[in-house]
Amino acid sequence: MKKITLLLMVALAAINISAATIVIPEEANAWNIPAEAIDVLQAREICAGLEADVPTTENYYVMGYVKRVSSKNAETVSQYGQARFYLENVKEANSEEEFDAYQVHGLNGVKINNPDVVAAGDFVVIYGPLTKHQYEGGDVAYQTPGKGAAYIWNSTNPKLHNDTATTPETPTDETLVIPDEAKDWNIPAEAIDVVKAREICAGLASGATSGTKYYVMGYVKKIHSKHADGVANFGNAQFYMENVQGANSSNDFMAYQVYGPNGQKITDVNSVAVGDFVVVYGELTNYNGTYETVGKGAAYIWNSTNPLLGSTTPSTPPTGGAIVFDASVDQGDAPIYADGVSGAQYTVTKNNVTLTVSSGVIGTANSLTAYRIYKGSTLTVSSSAGNIKSIVFTCTAENDAKQGPGCFTVDGGDYTYAGTVGTWTGDAATITFTASTNQVRATQIVVTLANATAVEDVTVGATPVKVIENGQVLIIRGEHIYNVLGAQVK
Repeated sequence: MKKITLLLMVALAAINISAATIVIPEEANAWNIPAEAIDVLQAREICAGLEADVPTTENYYVMGYVKRVSSKNAETVSQYGQARFYLENVKEANSEEEFDAYQVHGLNGVKINNPDVVAAGDFVVIYGPLTKHQYEGGDVAYQTPGKGAAYIWNSTNPKLHNDTATTPETPTDETLVIPDEAKDWNIPAEAIDVVKAREICAGLASGATSGTKYYVMGYVKKIHSKHADGVANFGNAQFYMENVQGANSSNDFMAYQVYGPNGQKITDVNSVAVGDFVVVYGELTNYNGTYETVGKGAAYIWNSTNPLLGSTTPSTPPTGGAIVFDASVDQGDAPIYADGVSGAQYTVTKNNVTLTVSSGVIGTANSLTAYRIYKGSTLTVSSSAGNIKSIVFTCTAENDAKQGPGCFTVDGGDYTYAGTVGTWTGDAATITFTASTNQVRATQIVVTLANATAVEDVTVGATPVKVIENGQVLIIRGEHIYNVLGAQVK
């Protein structure tokens, strides 16, 4: 009986220790830790009230002792300059009530070079957003969102300070100030800053896109390590934006795979530099906790103070005319194979026109040469910039053979096909095609909107593919020109 009582007392003591109030060590009393700082238990409580994988819009100071260092810490430090470790309220309590400092940067958001800057028993304060990550089996983890979204504000580990104990900077006011040289750009009144863009992204489920295009203003905080490769291989840039020039804020926004002004490819790697004031235009997304533009050139730099990019006021995004979707270029930033369960994820958007496939292949395939709409599934074409007047498909097979345009059926409008070309004409904001008899594969889809009166040349690679002439869409393939019905006119 005495033995059972003793075991109960030990168990209760362990519970009391795990839930005990955090005690700040004497060496950290001089840090001036913000009064609003919270401990591990409070951080867990906040995370418990969140939707899975939707980070908080607010940043928090979270205090705790390092319970253990992740087995992947050395790897993430080496590859990304980010540490991973677990915090608890009481030093060496080995509590189950832990908080995962997931992929955090070092002091002031700077990348970490030495994996030993974090060790069990260190007292640490981290700063950044919080999230509740849900694993496939249903288990959840309370943590920071990762990818450097949070950083170590201070630590008792001397290796983090290079054997100095300077107090890190407290985040400053993040009000955006537009520079004088950009005040004559006529930036649209609806333009938002980085903080607002992050707010919008935080409200999206992981992998979802905003559906609405935004003008996002900010200063270039840093250039992505893959920026040079992106410019060389694809003509797109990758960089991070912040509200205050040179602030090195953790509240950044990633301009991911963006083109230059008017959606043109970028040729000079130096046309984006730290400190530039830029406005990007496009849809936003929450990519596993990273707030960014939708990639693959879906967004572009509307204007910039960098003279190498050109600082003339760009044109307004097109709201009429013909939009050419080329399967080898215009791909969705989503899983390659759409399974029909979450159709909204399998989309490609270009100039206010969106293609959505319920089941098929539409995105992120390096070898993708044709949009694939599987038998029995649908392709929906929608426009937010005026009604659609015609849609022309160029397919990989003829007529009603498998993969040909004759495998489509559609309600509304007039649909005809001849050879490899299928043509819909009508007047609607949204049209849905069903691959009724077999799979359809289209290498190119040309969507024409109302008010197609101006002459506009569009190229895929170096080849022009269409012009708009007196309201008529003409398609150029090689040396020949065709009308929307597929008939050769020249």
